[in-house]
Amino acid sequence: MRSQLSKLTGRLTYLIRSRGFWGTLQRAFAQLLSPILRVDNFYISMSYYNSGFDVGEERPDGDDKGIHTVIVESAEELEKFGDEIDDYFGLDASRDFLAGGPKRFIVLSQKRHKGGSSQVAGIRTCEIGVFSIWEGKRRIELPDNTMMVHNNEVHPKYRGQRVTAISRKALYAYALKKGVNRTAGTIETHNLSSLKAHARRTDGRRSALKGKIRRVRILGGLIDWMTPAGKIKALIEAPHIDCDN
Repeated sequence: MRSQLSKLTGRLTYLIRSRGFWGTLQRAFAQLLSPILRVDNFYISMSYYNSGFDVGEERPDGDDKGIHTVIVESAEELEKFGDEIDDYFGLDASRDFLAGGPKRFIVLSQKRHKGGSSQVAGIRTCEIGVFSIWEGKRRIELPDNTMMVHNNEVHPKYRGQRVTAISRKALYAYALKKGVNRTAGTIETHNLSSLKAHARRTDGRRSALKGKIRRVRILGGLIDWMTPAGKIKALIEAPHIDCDN
């Protein structure tokens, strides 16, 4: 019960921080209306990177927070970290994700304590060659040079310790070894903090918002429409024009 309350409190704090007070109220109102009408709007976010990106270290230069990253490619490998994953994340959810396909993997961010113990501070779930955002909707096949970031979550206890930046750099290093040079994801159109973070430039990485996609559900899904798969794929595969170069 306490862990569920902690997760709810952490989620509420995150919403207020990322959307502001009024944005959080709008989200709550939308949730109340969702059994009748639910509209989800996202930007397709793309990150492009190349072999010149500095991937020699897992952690950004100057990090002293004790955050380290591990790439986990199978449910069997995940079991080694079972004692480090608390109820906030839940071991079963990560295990089920890894069992869902051969091109899936997880970037685990560990907080290593001075006494030698560790705790998982962040989990980033990824998949190569596919775009899939809505459960129950058809997965869109992509070239193997493209990777989808399904979800990235940081434990409330470790927010503000550069966990996202550290895991992102480890993700790039792994992706380049696999022949991946671009990452697809989604950002809710009203999530201002994520949009600002996406716009920040990093040496060797370029970012772009490729367009909006939408899903509309009426009367609990009696009518269920989403942006056509062909349009989504075309947005992802459209050439990137870097206006700063």
